[in-house]
Amino acid sequence: MIRFWRSDDQRLGALLGLTAPLLGTLGYYLIRFRQFPFRDYWRVLGEQSSLLTGVLSLALLVSVAWFTWFTNTEKHKTA
Repeated sequence: MIRFWRSDDQRLGALLGLTAPLLGTLGYYLIRFRQFPFRDYWRVLGEQSSLLTGVLSLALLVSVAWFTWFTNTEKHKTA
């Protein structure tokens, strides 16, 4: 059986690669919404929902592509 994860560093790298785009997007919106009072968050989020959905979808696509590339690279290294 091929071992995909040979060290803790590779596990950490894969985890960061999968979560960094999503956390970055979330951080961007949290910082952006600081200019609004808390009661207006949902209204502003509703106005920006298509942009937010698009950015999160793109971030997820990049994460999955990176993870696929990473695991395929590891497969070839260990084969």
